[in-house]
Amino acid sequence: MAKKRIYYLDTNAILPLVSLYAATDWMEELRDHPVHWLVVSEVAQLEFLSVVYRQCKNGELSHHRRDEMLAVFATLLQRDRTITRLPTAEHFRLAKQLVQSNPGLTAPDALHVAISLDFQDRPDTAVLVSGDEKVLDAAQPYHRRLGRRSIHCCRCPKCGRMNRVHSDGVQQHMRCKCGQRCDPCIPEECEKYRGRLA
Repeated sequence: MAKKRIYYLDTNAILPLVSLYAATDWMEELRDHPVHWLVVSEVAQLEFLSVVYRQCKNGELSHHRRDEMLAVFATLLQRDRTITRLPTAEHFRLAKQLVQSNPGLTAPDALHVAISLDFQDRPDTAVLVSGDEKVLDAAQPYHRRLGRRSIHCCRCPKCGRMNRVHSDGVQQHMRCKCGQRCDPCIPEECEKYRGRLA
C-alpha cells in the first residue's frame, strides 16, 4: 500500500491543480483521489483569489472559467484531508530570515516555506510542492527534513496538454501523451505556452 503523504501546496501549485485543463496526471490524481493530506495556508488562499480575480479582470480568464476554478478550490478546501494553516508570529520571524538569505524571494513565498516547515518532523511523508524554483531553493537547506517537488510545467505545442518538465541536471525535457517530445525543452521557444491556463 502506498505511503500517505502530506503535500504543502503553494499558490504556484494550487493554480494548475484547480484548473481542470492545466493539471498534470500526477496533480489530477492528487486532486481527484483524496488519499494524501493537502496543506493550504491562508496565504495561499488569499494569493489564489487575487490571481484568479485579477486574470478575470484582465481578460485572461472568462467569468465561467473563474467560477469553475473557484468551485474546484472550494471543494478542495472542504475535503477531510485538507489542512489549513494561518501564519503565526514564528512563521513571520522565519520568513524574515528567509528573505534575507534568499535575495529575490518574495514575502508570500518566504511565508510558504516557513509554514511548510511545520511538517519537517515527518521526513518520510511531508513534501513541499511548488512551481517556483526560488521557493524550492529557499527550502533546500531543509531538504533532508522536508521533501521538495517541482511542478514546473509546460503546455504541449501540439495538443495543449500541460506536462511536467523534467531535468537531467543539464537540460530540460518534456514528453507528452500525444507523442510530442521536446528534447531539450527550451523555455524561450515555448514561453507562450508555459504556465498559461486554458
